[in-house]
Amino acid sequence: MSDVALQWGQQKFIANTFNKLKGGGDSALNTAAAKAQKTYMDKANQYIQESLEGKLSKAQLSSYLGTDDPYNFGKLLESGKWAETSLGKAALNKYIPAAEKVI
Repeated sequence: MSDVALQWGQQKFIANTFNKLKGGGDSALNTAAAKAQKTYMDKANQYIQESLEGKLSKAQLSSYLGTDDPYNFGKLLESGKWAETSLGKAALNKYIPAAEKVI
């Protein structure tokens, strides 16, 4: 179930990013944001799987993702609140500063 939500979020984000890039905008910043979200989603998927396997507690999952319920993950992505989570901030900090230097 979490894979479906992740894929839907990725496809929506890619479509939105492509439209922004096509219409102008800051391609470096948009590319960095897309990479950050992909990094976040890949790591989040790993943590969700670990939670389902009992390797990660719900409290730990919540602290990383901003939700302890994998079924709410799609809503978190759609709302953009993923960027406010500790994992989201770490992913953004990995890519955004370099893009800002390019700009």
